[in-house]
Amino acid sequence: MHTNLLTLQKGLYYTTIFCLACCGTLTNVSCVKKKLYKTELSNRQLAEAREKVLYAELTDRKAEAARMVLNIGDLNKTIGRQESEIAELRSRIVQLSTNANKTTTSLLDEKTALEKTLNEKTAVLKEKESELAKIKAKETAFNNKLSDLSKLLSTKLSAAEGITVTIVEHHVVLTLPDKLLFEPTGVNISTTGKTTLDSLAKILIEQPGLPAQIITYTDNQLPKNNKTLTDTWDWSLRRASTIARTLITDYGVNANQLSPTGRGEFFPVATNETPEGRLQNRRTEMVFF
Repeated sequence: MHTNLLTLQKGLYYTTIFCLACCGTLTNVSCVKKKLYKTELSNRQLAEAREKVLYAELTDRKAEAARMVLNIGDLNKTIGRQESEIAELRSRIVQLSTNANKTTTSLLDEKTALEKTLNEKTAVLKEKESELAKIKAKETAFNNKLSDLSKLLSTKLSAAEGITVTIVEHHVVLTLPDKLLFEPTGVNISTTGKTTLDSLAKILIEQPGLPAQIITYTDNQLPKNNKTLTDTWDWSLRRASTIARTLITDYGVNANQLSPTGRGEFFPVATNETPEGRLQNRRTEMVFF
């Protein structure tokens, strides 16, 4: 009986040790998951905040362009009226000057008043023309800047297959296909992708004042070999963050120039019912403001 009691005590002792070990392991796993969750949550919050800033900046740019167009229209109308009034005044002055039989004091006073009005309107006309020239010069410089950036991107990245560069409203959009940037896992940058990002980084470093929004899109099917993704929004945000992290860490781009944004499956350019369509939907856009 004494032997059985010792055996029972040993069994209870080893069982306790085993339970404590299991609890420790589960606690460690839970902590790791919590840290990963907090990191991903922080990344999402930062990305959303940066996207709001860029959206506000884009809205301001659009509003400024709209004001420029309205100012040009108003100035053209004002200049047209001034030119018409000046022509009428000049005609009136000529008429008064040629009427030799009407050289009375009242006519001379009228002529003097008309000449004064003519000089005033001519001065206003020159001022408006100068203002219009400045606005047009600003608009031309802005459009030239967009065109130069578009040409630069096309020249530096023309060797990569599937890349397109377009000017949309008041910014330049560089579209990069999925197969150029990412490995088949759908998250990590491929070898060709790193080569492309290297060329892109050089452009961003040479223009430190040029902000860029990294927008990634996916199809509606998560990668089968990746069980860590929550949804397509999570997938696209990880892809955008990976691009930004690579540009910053590996190639020295200023982090303040970049804003990663994930759009998930919600902005398709093709059907998600075929492999070809899903491939088109998995894309990345670099939007330069």
